[in-house]
Amino acid sequence: MVAPSRAFFDTSVLVAGLIEERDGESLPVPLTREQIEKTTGPYPTNMRRNVTQGVPGLGAWYMIGRTEQSPNTWNETHIGLFSLVARSGEAVMQAQKDFADIAQRLGTPNLFPNALATPVNWYQFAFIMGNGFGMSMGETSPEGKKRAVARLRQVLKENAARGYGDYRAPPMLQDDVADQYSFNNHVLRRFNEAMKDAIDPNGVLSPGRAGVWPAPYRSMRGGLRG
Repeated sequence: MVAPSRAFFDTSVLVAGLIEERDGESLPVPLTREQIEKTTGPYPTNMRRNVTQGVPGLGAWYMIGRTEQSPNTWNETHIGLFSLVARSGEAVMQAQKDFADIAQRLGTPNLFPNALATPVNWYQFAFIMGNGFGMSMGETSPEGKKRAVARLRQVLKENAARGYGDYRAPPMLQDDVADQYSFNNHVLRRFNEAMKDAIDPNGVLSPGRAGVWPAPYRSMRGGLRG
């Protein structure tokens, strides 16, 4: 007889400033409905348990807005900007100050950078500092969100003026992020577009992705800024 497969979920907690690894659950597979719906530790919400246990669902898409703890924030959201920072403690501290100063001066809620914020170290050549900006600031109307996007575009310009490029952004800001890399009359973008035109002359594959527009659609650059 073949022993049933088991699903094991571990977790880590912050204890006295140190990361302490703790054993999670070891469950036979397939899981029962009761096990799937259990919301005690180590994963205290049904959405998180479903994700960790491979249960399909759309919960991840609203995890930063409406949640089981805040069910009424259905029309709230935020945009995350991830800026590249030099790999040093001094650079991280300066970035924390710069991003907080920019957000304060522009009146844009900045959710993450603070004295305890730490960078993401996915890459060897740079740190990535995450910045989360509330899109509605309590105002959920379309006009309010458009004003929030306009402020975020100003944030990108301020970041670029202080030497920070962004690692990623949502599609509506891709042209703005591409504008940050303007060295030598946008030589990087011109190179990318020359490659795009050679490989995909009709612009069939993801036109405008990452701010790279093929020749047939190049006039549409910045069209999402309206």
